[in-house]
Amino acid sequence: MKTIIEPTKRTESRPHIEAKRSFLVIVYKYPIIFATILFGLYVIAFSLIEEMEPPVVNLIDLQIDHLIPFTKYASLLYCMWHLEILAVLVDFLRRKDREGFWNLTVKMIAGLFLILLICIIFPNEVALRPDAVEGNDFFAQLTRLVYSLDNSRNVFPSGHALCATLMFQSLYRIYRKPWQITLNAALNTGIILSTMFLKQHSMIDLPAGIVLALIIDKLVEYTYQKSSARIRASQKS
Repeated sequence: MKTIIEPTKRTESRPHIEAKRSFLVIVYKYPIIFATILFGLYVIAFSLIEEMEPPVVNLIDLQIDHLIPFTKYASLLYCMWHLEILAVLVDFLRRKDREGFWNLTVKMIAGLFLILLICIIFPNEVALRPDAVEGNDFFAQLTRLVYSLDNSRNVFPSGHALCATLMFQSLYRIYRKPWQITLNAALNTGIILSTMFLKQHSMIDLPAGIVLALIIDKLVEYTYQKSSARIRASQKS
């Protein structure tokens, strides 16, 4: 009589599991430190890619882009993108919702790094900026500051559109009063559109950023649900 040996499932060792749990506990306990590290790494990577001189850079202007008027007033909404990211993440911590904090942070970081990868594979730029920004008022100076810090390369897909979409989704799941939904939609739509009126992005960059945000949202949610189910199963065993 032959003995049938069933293959055993490969499981992680106890010390390895405990080490992973300890690391996750530390990350969960100090969200600001680890989020700052992640966003800092993105800024460094973005700066390095901005300094690159690829042999071929793809111009992605559309004909309709040249029909959209330039306005220096769009610079305020464009810069509010940075403030909104900070405000939304701080709001998650204020409400002691660290799960929501990390959910949004992971989605934005994943999306922003994926955009950098796309720009390395497909270097791109727009040539839409005005020759000069006239005036010395606040908006003109802010526009010149934006132009000096952020060149017109590596714009596809739009990071502004990606993060604005993810922030809208996160806020929509929490704040459901009509005026809150309206304010959320108006702010993030304004941020997305400001990239065109400031001539930082082509119209094609925006839907690309939005679609990328929706894909990442689904992938992260799916991964989170699978991980949660695996953790629950391990706790029962």
